[in-house]
Amino acid sequence: MERHLFEELGHWYKGNLHTHTQNSDGELPFDTVVNMYREHGYDFLAVTDHWHLNETKEEKDFLLLNGAEWDVNDPVFHIVGFGLERDPGIERGMQAEDYIKRINEAGGLALLAHPAWSLMEPKDIARCEGVFAAEIYNTTSGMPWNPERADSSHYFDLWASSGILMKAVADDDAHHYNGDEMKSFVMVNAGDLSRKSILAALKDGNFYASQGPKILDAVWDDTERTLTLQCSEDTETVYFSSNRCWSPERVQHPMDGKVVFQSVPKETYLRATLIDDMGRKAWLSPFAI
Repeated sequence: MERHLFEELGHWYKGNLHTHTQNSDGELPFDTVVNMYREHGYDFLAVTDHWHLNETKEEKDFLLLNGAEWDVNDPVFHIVGFGLERDPGIERGMQAEDYIKRINEAGGLALLAHPAWSLMEPKDIARCEGVFAAEIYNTTSGMPWNPERADSSHYFDLWASSGILMKAVADDDAHHYNGDEMKSFVMVNAGDLSRKSILAALKDGNFYASQGPKILDAVWDDTERTLTLQCSEDTETVYFSSNRCWSPERVQHPMDGKVVFQSVPKETYLRATLIDDMGRKAWLSPFAI
C-alpha cells in the first residue's frame, strides 16, 4: 500500500521561521528585513527577536507571523515561538518545558532552534515535548559567523533511532545580513496563505526543509518497502539515513528527477537529504516505516 508523505492541500508556500532585527540583536530595521524577504519571493516570514514579540499581519500575497526567541541556559535551550494569538507570558527563570507549554497554550507553535550550535545533549530532547519541529539547519550557526555547527542532522538520527521522530525545518536565523539571509527555508503545502492554514500544515508535518532543491513528491510503499522521491531537476545526489548504517543504495543520483530506495531489514525509520548542482541541500523529515 502506498502513502504520500505530503498531502496536497492547494499550494506550496516558501517561508522563514526564525530571523532577527534591530528590535533585538539584528543588524537591520524591522521593516527592512520584512521587505527584503518579501521582495525575494518568500510567502511568509516569522520575525523572532529575542524576548520581543511583534504583531501578525495577513495580506493577500504575504503573511507576517508574530514571534520571539526565548533562551534558557545551563543547559542551553533556545525556543522559538510564532503565530501566537496572545503574549504567552514567558518570564526569565522558567524552564524550556514552561516556554513550550505557554507557546502552545497561546495558540502558537514552538520550535527548537539550532541544537548543534547549542551543544544540546541529545537526551535532553525529552524536555522538549510539545515542539512541532527542530532546526536541522540554521544558516548563521555556521561559518563565517560561528563555528561549523549549522547542520544538526545527526541529532535527528540519534532521536529517531531512539523512537523520537522529530520534524525538520531549515531557517536563516539571520542577524548580520551579510550572507546569512535568504539561504535556508521551509516549503509548506497549505490550503491558503493565512495564519490558520500555515500553522495547521506545519503542525501536521506537511512541509520540508530546503536551501534550494525541491521535493516534488515522496511516496512510501508498505508492501515493497520502497521510498520513491520526485526531485527538482537540479538535484544531483540523494542520500538516505536510518537506524541502519549500510545498504547498497544509500547514496543515489536521480534519473529524470526520480530515485527509489529499497529499505533494508530492521530499518525503523527513513529520512532523505538532497544535494543540488550548487551544493545546496533539502531535507525530508524522518518518518516511521
